[in-house]
Amino acid sequence: MFSDAYTTLQPEKSQDLLDQLNALVEGSAFEANKLRILTHHLPFYKSHSLFEVTDLSVSPERSISFIGRNDMKNENLYILNGTNEAIYVVNKIEPIALTQNNVRTYVKFFFSYVRGRFGQFKIIEHVDDIQWREEPSLSGLRALGKMIEPLTIKAEDNGEFTLKSSIVFKDTLFESDVVIAKDGKINLANQEMLVEDIPVLDETIQQ
Repeated sequence: MFSDAYTTLQPEKSQDLLDQLNALVEGSAFEANKLRILTHHLPFYKSHSLFEVTDLSVSPERSISFIGRNDMKNENLYILNGTNEAIYVVNKIEPIALTQNNVRTYVKFFFSYVRGRFGQFKIIEHVDDIQWREEPSLSGLRALGKMIEPLTIKAEDNGEFTLKSSIVFKDTLFESDVVIAKDGKINLANQEMLVEDIPVLDETIQQ
């Protein structure tokens, strides 16, 4: 889940939204009486929010995330499928409005739903943000804690931002600048490896 700040929608009152979603997804249809639907405010968009639909009747739970209109009067739903495509499309049609107050939220949102070609880049602000396969010793945690820095604005120039970040990729912790263009496109720059072979959970096999 991207954020703990969410609103729960009653599925029976969201049938039009589910009908539109079911027309886009493969496999069995989502049934209103078996679902949890959460919506998350995205402060960099005026008219769109994040939606997460979870089928609670199966194990493991089946979930899908997408961007849709706040009023649910959608012409399109933008499925978050691990690429940046849906986010960049919404950035253009809104258009996105990045500020000092919301750019950190945008970066966290982006990296929560976009995966690189070889895996996910995970923004880390504290050692507790890391999913451990095997938790390091107390001294190891302290050493890592000193390397990890909160996501902070490093520079701003005419609506473009550079943020300093700590990132875990596979089993490596590194620091990097996150460069955000005015239209919301993101690139990493000035990457520096801090430590490798940390015992993180393997996201592909969950062990």
